[in-house]
Amino acid sequence: MKRFWRISAPQVKEHAMPTQQKQDWLALALMMALHLIVDGLYAFSRPKQ
Repeated sequence: MKRFWRISAPQVKEHAMPTQQKQDWLALALMMALHLIVDGLYAFSRPKQ
């Protein structure tokens, strides 16, 4: 079973690349935005020194 997946996985990946790349970029953008929002909230909620 593992051998089958090892052979077929690259082909599936290649076939699904355009949408997968778009999803990866979307996920990356969401992660960045979430990080920035959390960072901003943390900095905002902290008392100024």
